[in-house]
Amino acid sequence: KKIIKKNMETSGKRKSDTQMFLKQHNTEARSSLRKNSQIEAMGFYKELMSNVLSNTVRVINCLNEIKTKNKADIKLCAEVNWAIKKLVKSKMEEGFDSADWELALKENGKEAVDWMIEYSNKVGEKRGSADLSMLKEIERKRRASQLSSFQLTKQSSVHLRDLADMCVEYKEDLDKICDDSFNIFDFAQKVGKENLLPLISFHIFNKNGLLDILDAEILRNFLYKIEKGYKNNPYHNSIHATDMLIQEHFFLSECTLQKVLELDTIDVFSFLLAAIIHDYKHPGLNNNYLVNSQDDIAIQFNDIAVLENYHVAEAYKVMKNPKYNILSVFTKEENRLIRKRIIGLVLATDMTKHASQTATLKGMLDSKQVENGENVVTIIDKTTDVTSFEGKQIILNCLLHGADVSNPTKAPKVAQNWAMRILNECWMQGDKEKAENLPISFLCDRNSVDVPSSQIGFIKGITLPFFAMLRRILPGISKLTKNCSENIKEWEKVKEGKAPIPNIDFQGTINRSSQQQFSYPYLMQVIISNLTTQF
Repeated sequence: KKIIKKNMETSGKRKSDTQMFLKQHNTEARSSLRKNSQIEAMGFYKELMSNVLSNTVRVINCLNEIKTKNKADIKLCAEVNWAIKKLVKSKMEEGFDSADWELALKENGKEAVDWMIEYSNKVGEKRGSADLSMLKEIERKRRASQLSSFQLTKQSSVHLRDLADMCVEYKEDLDKICDDSFNIFDFAQKVGKENLLPLISFHIFNKNGLLDILDAEILRNFLYKIEKGYKNNPYHNSIHATDMLIQEHFFLSECTLQKVLELDTIDVFSFLLAAIIHDYKHPGLNNNYLVNSQDDIAIQFNDIAVLENYHVAEAYKVMKNPKYNILSVFTKEENRLIRKRIIGLVLATDMTKHASQTATLKGMLDSKQVENGENVVTIIDKTTDVTSFEGKQIILNCLLHGADVSNPTKAPKVAQNWAMRILNECWMQGDKEKAENLPISFLCDRNSVDVPSSQIGFIKGITLPFFAMLRRILPGISKLTKNCSENIKEWEKVKEGKAPIPNIDFQGTINRSSQQQFSYPYLMQVIISNLTTQF
């Protein structure tokens, strides 16, 4: 309040002082751009605008300073953003002096004018025709100006979207991400697919206290970089990565996983980060295809957990760049532990390990008589730091793997959407295998797969028994196993002809009149014998 009062009472600078200020900071902004720090440069330009315009906008500059010094306080930043928007809107309705616009165009460059025009366009219909004509003329001059060195890249402009502000804007939706009513596909359309993974990651990191230790700007850069690296596959895309992250958040928050396993900050951070990157740069083809076609990725990783190794390696290449290195805040020893944890987690998503993971976890639970959350504290050997780390790793691996096969634990509408996405991606691969005269992988022949039987078999043979075992550790998982049972009923209706196959097509035609039918016993035999296939 003191800052605002002081600035409201301060008279505007003389023109000569303002020009000197512009000249000084314009140099700083150019230097900042040479260092590839466009966002920092934008900050300088906003400061320039505060001096070119009125005292009202100078107050906005003060508010921006408050926000900069309190990045970790999401609620405060959102309130400051709201105040800034209100002040800007008020100023725009009042109207700018033409000299302000001309000086901004001449001295400040493209971004400063963009900033003014962006808010002017939002309230343009409320302004007089004279002001609108002036805007059009300034816009024409702006486009004609040769200020290419100040143009922001498309990606950096995306980064300018304040995730803290979005967290407040979509708070009602974000508070329901673990509810059955939450439809991730609808939310992706609402916020924009490019914002989905960064927004929900930022929200979940904040809920788990990680924004207190991470650099918020680097985190934003990293999240948008990873999102961009996910390809537009029907299934293995950034929406799937976000969905897995939400599932992990459910384990941590509603099932109190952190308390049950006594996880520290490094454990929680590694667990969440593994979900974000676990399918990074997935090509939409499984390990079986990559090995059979002798793809470069398979050759690089010697046919062993090809995609899983690839995802981790590519994500760590991103973090070698200081602009995206969210690990820079950790010590060397902490980074060693984080890397070891993440590698183990992502490699655990390899479906070839499903049987061994199931056997290992069942043995641990049986030996300690863990049931319905009782005796959980005894399953981790805390004799040394090494045994404690390894014990937690086994359980976290199973939980991440569980999240990766958790589609049937969702409400039927969402679960069926996921089911048709994975089948379409498989069928697209099958078409490619036929064209290249390669063996057709399991579930990849669109002419022979019985859709409802394949889903019933997957739920009964993989998801339901695995989550029933996880429920022994985290009783809160019971609501997920109930959804599995509900989805079995829904698919049985489809099989009996009482409901249609969901009409979701992704660059491939769904064969709705398949003649070959798989019986459940046969399908289970095929699933078990094909665990070497990456679904």
